[in-house]
Amino acid sequence: MVVDFRLVASLVTIVALSGCVKSPISAPSIPVVTVDALREAPEAWDGKQVRVTGWLTYGFENMNLYASRQSACSVRGDTSVIGAITGKLLKPGTMRQGIFEGRFSNYYGVMHNDEIVVSTGHASPGPLKDILVVQWTSRPEPVCD
Repeated sequence: MVVDFRLVASLVTIVALSGCVKSPISAPSIPVVTVDALREAPEAWDGKQVRVTGWLTYGFENMNLYASRQSACSVRGDTSVIGAITGKLLKPGTMRQGIFEGRFSNYYGVMHNDEIVVSTGHASPGPLKDILVVQWTSRPEPVCD
């Protein structure tokens, strides 16, 4: 019997190195939700890390996240989710579309001690805390008048 030492050496090397190869660690899956889903069932998302696409506006006192530019500019009432921003993502009076990640909290618009907690006179759900900009998808523009 003839033994091909090159073949044996190659097989030993492959087996030895296979223990060194690690499978990639997958990042925890962050659910992708819509602004409307957060508004329609805020209790379902309470305390969860989410990814959401929308229009972030920086108005008089709040940062709000809207599903569309049209809803951000609508005068029919508030259709946003409150955004709690750390750092300066936008200048006051501007808006910008993007993809964001943050931890949603079902705090505003919910009964606490027999009172509805509101921010700046409206009861939007939220806040979306510690917002991270995954990607901007538009340039900054003035908030609608």
